[in-house]
Amino acid sequence: VSGLSGQAVSTIDGGRYTKVGNRIWGVAYFRITNIGSGGGSNLVYIGGLPYTSGNGHGAATVHYWAGLTVDVMYITGTVQNNSSEILIRRNTAVDNGISNMPWGDLATNCSFILSFDYDIG
Repeated sequence: VSGLSGQAVSTIDGGRYTKVGNRIWGVAYFRITNIGSGGGSNLVYIGGLPYTSGNGHGAATVHYWAGLTVDVMYITGTVQNNSSEILIRRNTAVDNGISNMPWGDLATNCSFILSFDYDIG
């Protein structure tokens, strides 16, 4: 998780990935044990992917989440172009579209399980 000062993140079931050719598949289960400061309306990115992505975006799916400050209907994400980060997006009401998740949605001890896949070049 990137963008805050004083944050602490712990993995619950470790992140792991598989690389076949130029394709990466991965999964992670983690908890933000200290939200830190400096977030507010900044966007939520999950950093530290095993390889920098190539041209084009990859997919990320959040399968489980808990402890957020808002009621969320759906969470997804995209591996950013030429990056080692996932931009997290969410829907907070049935009639709203998907929007980027702001740091204000996170709380100390919130947790996520996510999977991702992308090409590296």
